[in-house]
Amino acid sequence: LAVDLGFKLYRPLVAGAKWRADDIVAFAADGTLRNRAEATKAELFTYAATVRRVVDGDTLVVELEVAPEVRLEIKLRLRGLDCPELATPEGKMAKRLVDGLVAAGDAVTITTTKPDKYERYLADVFVTGKAGAEAGEIFLNNTLLERGLAVRFDGSWAELSS
Repeated sequence: LAVDLGFKLYRPLVAGAKWRADDIVAFAADGTLRNRAEATKAELFTYAATVRRVVDGDTLVVELEVAPEVRLEIKLRLRGLDCPELATPEGKMAKRLVDGLVAAGDAVTITTTKPDKYERYLADVFVTGKAGAEAGEIFLNNTLLERGLAVRFDGSWAELSS
């Protein structure tokens, strides 16, 4: 057995450990694993992350701690949407909106799924409003859609051409 840390990273469990294959576990502050019986599968692969940079309207580089003392910097694509290319005025507007909602060093919460064809993990990104920004929690993916700066996209390029 091993703990799936996400991003194709696995931490083997000690032989003779008390865990079952379907247990949901989390690292405690002291680095030991704890059973999270109250957790659901929907909570898996949810991380506190720090934004390193905004690439464009639908791509971010973030850093996260996948296990105690194991940090990973990774490029993420926002799940379920496509923003115009950065070379277009609309693409620049999408990037400006994302830059206005998150900046390098900001803490966000991400939930990841599988990688896309470019090996960027697809993610839902949640931003907690800060002074001068929108208050409360912002679901970045939906904000881009609601403001007309992205279209829904399931990963099929045929969908965009129709």
